[in-house]
Amino acid sequence: MLRKASSFKQREDHRERCCPLARSTAVVKLAINLKMSQTAGTPGRPWQDGPTAPRIATPASTQMIPAIGLKREIAAAFSLRHHACTKDSTSVKVPTVPQPRVQKFGKLFDNSSECIAVGGHRGNGQNLISDSGKMVPETRENTLSSFFRAVSNGATFIEFDVQVTSDGVPVIWHDNYVVTGDPKAPTFRMISEITLTEFKGLCSSDGFPASQPLLRRFHRQDGTLMSDYTVWRVVEDGELPTLDELFVSMPVSVGFDIELKLTTPNDQLYTRSEEVTRMTDAISAKVQTFSGQGRTVFFSSFCPCTCRQMKVLQPTCPVMFLSDIGAEWHCNPQRTSLLSAMQFAKTAKLDGLVVETAELKTQQHMVEEVRDQGLQLLTFGIDNNDPDWVRKQYFLGVHAAIVDELPRVGSSLWSPIGM
Repeated sequence: MLRKASSFKQREDHRERCCPLARSTAVVKLAINLKMSQTAGTPGRPWQDGPTAPRIATPASTQMIPAIGLKREIAAAFSLRHHACTKDSTSVKVPTVPQPRVQKFGKLFDNSSECIAVGGHRGNGQNLISDSGKMVPETRENTLSSFFRAVSNGATFIEFDVQVTSDGVPVIWHDNYVVTGDPKAPTFRMISEITLTEFKGLCSSDGFPASQPLLRRFHRQDGTLMSDYTVWRVVEDGELPTLDELFVSMPVSVGFDIELKLTTPNDQLYTRSEEVTRMTDAISAKVQTFSGQGRTVFFSSFCPCTCRQMKVLQPTCPVMFLSDIGAEWHCNPQRTSLLSAMQFAKTAKLDGLVVETAELKTQQHMVEEVRDQGLQLLTFGIDNNDPDWVRKQYFLGVHAAIVDELPRVGSSLWSPIGM
């Protein structure tokens, strides 16, 4: 416990010296006449709607702004570079000065970062069925349209799934199977079983062929899985892209979380080595082609063997291990236990973990354990659509949250109430 307390104090001392936001905290406390308990919440990152506000990287300029529901006069104090107040003062003179210094998405991989990054899940969000039976979002997931919408809605990086076709081309696709045809008698094929030409024919901006519509068993917004396959219709369709097309089309300021999607069953401990090699070689070679862009790129996978191999092939890129940490059953304990996942990441010399956010709620004490191991921590899952929980994760020490409902989260985090 003494070691942890020292670690917290060192990090907070660093924040006080280096961060304008942290230096202004004392001023804000006086401004709102609020007494904060030094023992409440997680040491060094108390959880409350108080003056210590996370700053969120905004798109385009990536300018950092105060983020939490604060009144105008309180939020303005965060931009102070100089302030004047007496020991007994309860007010702050706020000059007109620029916003706090700019931080880029790359700070995500710096343990001293004062920025929580927000990423778009499969672009602008996973396609789900709403309570009213409508498709949300209206844009097809994992398409260029979805990725551009994610950036316009505030994402500083995008998460997407990459698989490799039978002719060796990395493409953007999430599901284990491509399901087409009659919903009552669907046809199932893996991406590894179809060519690039067949993949490109699945859907387009003009819609998909009526004779072979794409099907899916959709999740509802509450996370439950529907029992039947239905036609995958969206309001805004688009051609399914290759990894190459994504690198060419997206601004280099947008970071990429490239998830290597393997279709290994949950009752199988390891993926076949031949499949790991086929996937990692093709994806690594394509990423290497665009290494001169200066884009922030990191890799993630639920497959331990894939993570190890990508660390060998791409030693300068961060590699993160994905784990449900108990949200779903799997025969590999690294997929069901945060402690086991952390131990694996440390032993394999990976850079961090991406874990299921609802499960993390019940294991919040583990965040500091992960950080003490020198690992980054990111989260994914439906609960990240709750702005209050995303905000709390910042105070816990989580580096980034991957979300579906970007407008909802963004409107709460990026614009203080009353401003």
